[in-house]
Amino acid sequence: MRMTAISIASCYMLAACIGGSSTSTKFADTGQVAPIPAQEQRYNVEGRVFIDTLQGETRGKPDSTDELVAISYNASTDTLTVAGDPFDLAGTFRRSPSRDVRGFAAFENDGGARRYLAFVRTDTANGVSAGVIGTPFRFDNEIGGTFIARSATPTLPQNREITHIGDYAAVRNVGRNDGADMSNSFLQRVEGTVRLDLDFFDDRSAPGIEGVITDRRNLDQRIEIDGRKRPVRYEDMVLRFTDIDEEGNFSGLVDVRGAPAGVYDGFIAGTNAAASAGNVIIVEGGELERGAFIAGSE
Repeated sequence: MRMTAISIASCYMLAACIGGSSTSTKFADTGQVAPIPAQEQRYNVEGRVFIDTLQGETRGKPDSTDELVAISYNASTDTLTVAGDPFDLAGTFRRSPSRDVRGFAAFENDGGARRYLAFVRTDTANGVSAGVIGTPFRFDNEIGGTFIARSATPTLPQNREITHIGDYAAVRNVGRNDGADMSNSFLQRVEGTVRLDLDFFDDRSAPGIEGVITDRRNLDQRIEIDGRKRPVRYEDMVLRFTDIDEEGNFSGLVDVRGAPAGVYDGFIAGTNAAASAGNVIIVEGGELERGAFIAGSE
């Protein structure tokens, strides 16, 4: 059986809409987590404003609220403390290693009216962390947030090109509630690979960065093709070219299939721009996806 790229994509989107999950434990217990740097932290990419403006009802913009205002990890108790998000029962999250995604450690709240899932990863060698948190749709709204953190503002290199390769983990809202009925409302895990190209040559007024997130696969949704169950796959996300400021911060737009879909935000860390971390927020096919990535020099 042969299928065109368009028809395959259509099947994947259909499977994502109708539910029917099959949870993968491929990355179980791979989470790399340590105390989150406190020197500099950023929460909830300002791109929510951009997405709200860009998407509108014509693109099926979901209702969402970014509430995360603080997050910390306690290594002695292996718990995450989250502040800002409501209905999570005091914000204490326990490790859930079976739900880890490509080195990102998974955490879930122990109680409360809403069920949260968070991913956090820390690169201790370069002093940088990134993560996301979200809930399924409930009462016509979902709640979550994003964060990045680093231990120091880096000194940027000069007259070099650098490539960073790393991992991407996301929470994606699939389906919605129907009043009190949440049987078709899911928060699913997405994994992928990020590549960032950085230009620090001094023939420009500022360094630049661009990149792509590829191999995006849903770890909680599968579809049968040619008699085999295969993960739902998503299109590549292009991180469009943008400047890096003097403190190593950057933010830009995300395209999917050549059309604006959201934003990304991040910063450089480590010696000689050895690492980068960031967040992505997109709306794709009417589904909200919040992602995080950590990448390093080849």
